[in-house]
Amino acid sequence: MSDFLQIFENEKKVLAAFSLRAAGDLKNNPENQKKFFQQFGIDFKKVVFMNQVHSAYVEYVGGSSNWIKGTDGIFTDKKGIILAVNTADCLPIFVYSSNPKFVGIIHGGWRCLTAGILQIFFKKANEKFDLDFSNIKAVIGPGIHCCHFEIKKDVISKFNKYSQFIIIKKDNKMFVDLPAMAKEILTKIGLSMYNIKSEKDCTFCQEKKYYSFRREKKDLEGEMLGFIGLI
Repeated sequence: MSDFLQIFENEKKVLAAFSLRAAGDLKNNPENQKKFFQQFGIDFKKVVFMNQVHSAYVEYVGGSSNWIKGTDGIFTDKKGIILAVNTADCLPIFVYSSNPKFVGIIHGGWRCLTAGILQIFFKKANEKFDLDFSNIKAVIGPGIHCCHFEIKKDVISKFNKYSQFIIIKKDNKMFVDLPAMAKEILTKIGLSMYNIKSEKDCTFCQEKKYYSFRREKKDLEGEMLGFIGLI
């Protein structure tokens, strides 16, 4: 049984995947991380991790660096550099542009998204590469869905600027459709809706397949890992 989901599987110039629970903890266990990357023929020294802080900070990676501090989005146009993100309910968002050629990965938690990380990511990428948005594809990876992403009244104002279907009211509770929110932001930025794929899996619902912070809380045993790189 595979321990990952292939991302951009029909693209020959990019390598990307998202780990499943079967791969073990890929945040706090370097040995698991090395083993996971070995199956793709990836040199672990080429992997760039982020010290994720639920922010809207985005950085360009132009050389060898295994750790980017205080960042939740990174992108590169350099072959051989592997960009990584850890999640356990937040959305891993993978970006690939065929021309100009670059890749990126984003920690798509609700705090990052409402802070404008996607807008800042593409603003910085556009300043660097002069983007043609028709050539950009995005994959919204597995994360928590509206069935379990409940919010309280103290943060509802942060979601008011999005479409009304983003917030679902049920049994006197409020839930947010985070993947739909991310897709709405991406289309407003300029990506074609036909170039945005959203994985259907909810990390909370599928206990055997994914870790979930909201489901496991203090008993959380680990996190998944998503990565992307040009080959």
